[in-house]
Amino acid sequence: MAETRELTAAEYDDFASYLLADREWLPSRTCLNVGQRRKVMAVNAPGRRTPIVDPSGYNYGRHMGFSVE
Repeated sequence: MAETRELTAAEYDDFASYLLADREWLPSRTCLNVGQRRKVMAVNAPGRRTPIVDPSGYNYGRHMGFSVE
């Protein structure tokens, strides 16, 4: 994980409802591949699943997934 972002439950719900909206806190950097690993961001909020986000040079969740818990 390159970074972790902590959100309130309300911020998380807004993020989850509008995944294509630009977010100031989501870095618009190109994803860096390190061997077979990608530098991505975890988005945490109380009582919510943690998505793994790869913005791939944009300010929104261009590629997302969930880790197996």
